[in-house]
Amino acid sequence: EIRRMLQEADAARIIDPEDAEQLAQAVLELRADPEAARERARKGRKWVEAGYVRDELARRMLRFITRSVEPA
Repeated sequence: EIRRMLQEADAARIIDPEDAEQLAQAVLELRADPEAARERARKGRKWVEAGYVRDELARRMLRFITRSVEPA
């Protein structure tokens, strides 16, 4: 699920778990291009603010509960 979320947000470079070579390469890429790293951070923050702030989560939960208990 975390992988899907990060891909959706385009907020991270996805690597295979437990792959030290991919991890090292990702770190080197970020170090070589700090602006790309900042851009991914901005995208991640924007994605979280758009869909995962408490007020929005509460509204979503209320809509879900309301739909769940409404008579068919």
